[in-house]
Amino acid sequence: MKKWTFAAIAVAAATIWFPACGADNELTDVEVCTGISRDRCPEAMKEIPADTPMIYTAGRLQHAVEDTRVTAALINQEGEEPLELATTTITVEEVTSTGEAFPVFYFTSTEPWTRGSYRVEMKVEAAESDPVVVEFEVR
Repeated sequence: MKKWTFAAIAVAAATIWFPACGADNELTDVEVCTGISRDRCPEAMKEIPADTPMIYTAGRLQHAVEDTRVTAALINQEGEEPLELATTTITVEEVTSTGEAFPVFYFTSTEPWTRGSYRVEMKVEAAESDPVVVEFEVR
């Protein structure tokens, strides 16, 4: 009887302490903005000025694992077919004590951005999940 009681307590404790087993590298809170503060967009933007030199995208990787690769793509949605303008990949090198990482990407243009509809797709490379997509307008 004692053996089963201990096993039940161990399973309950594992459920409480490790609820995210199997959910490593969950990508959330992806935002687009024109400036970064502490690896975060201070304000999510749905409209970006055409004359901004950099478009940033930042996300939160929960239950992060070091050496995870995260990719972001900037896509212009104008025209008959979407046009992928740039894709970049980073490797998570630092995870906070709470098990999070904050991937930040930026896309630059020396000329004003073409006005229109865009999207950013951010994805954990090894994950079997769909990318997180954020749509925005350049005005």
